[in-house]
Amino acid sequence: MQKVILMAQDSELTRLFYELASRDMVFDRILLEGPVERVAMARRRVQRLGLPTVVGQLLFQLVIQRGLAKLSRGRIRQILQQAGAGPAPLPPEKTVRVDSFNSEAGRRELALLEADLVVVHGTRILSQKTIDAAGAPMVNFHAGVTPLYRGVHGGYWALARGDAENFGVTLHRIDAGIDTGQPLAQQRIEPGPGDNFATYPYLQTIAGARLLGRVAPALLRGESLAATAPAESRLWYHPTVWQYCFTGLTRGVW
Repeated sequence: MQKVILMAQDSELTRLFYELASRDMVFDRILLEGPVERVAMARRRVQRLGLPTVVGQLLFQLVIQRGLAKLSRGRIRQILQQAGAGPAPLPPEKTVRVDSFNSEAGRRELALLEADLVVVHGTRILSQKTIDAAGAPMVNFHAGVTPLYRGVHGGYWALARGDAENFGVTLHRIDAGIDTGQPLAQQRIEPGPGDNFATYPYLQTIAGARLLGRVAPALLRGESLAATAPAESRLWYHPTVWQYCFTGLTRGVW
């Protein structure tokens, strides 16, 4: 049997992705890395985007995003019920934990697994050394339509731009860029009137897990897959609190 590995960070969305994808395929092992150090990440963002933007992003995450998550619990339960999902805990007997996939220890664990296919979900950007250590094709689940909505919150940004037809998900090859690898398969989704920033990722994770189940056999057979993707390429970040409020008031996108 060919060996499929899931690389991820532990989260409810990762558990949901694993539970649904496992209905169509078997993961031999799950590699989990620890969270990114927040202070170092904030410093990098300040260098890239400037202090006012980063302060606005942090305010959005601390105030708006947390509040939405609480207010949206009922809708999230409904989404999970419709998908017939828990999500259930990850099986401990299959799980290996490392601090970072880009560390020597992380690359060693990855190489030892000798995978035939590596599926990536919600990790930090992987270095070229880590990609090389896999020794197998690496496919990333991205919550957005690439390359037009690279980075984070691709579904939200599509709606915020009035581009609802590109609210969706992508499976793409991993390279050393940020969601710049070749798109292999994509699926568009139509969120409901009760959905918002907190519920979009659940809709996308469910769609992405099911999409992976459909295309994984072809990937394991080594077939060449390519999705018809938008020509424009753009990298997106967290919205600031004022961006989010302005878009909500002017476009009704929350």
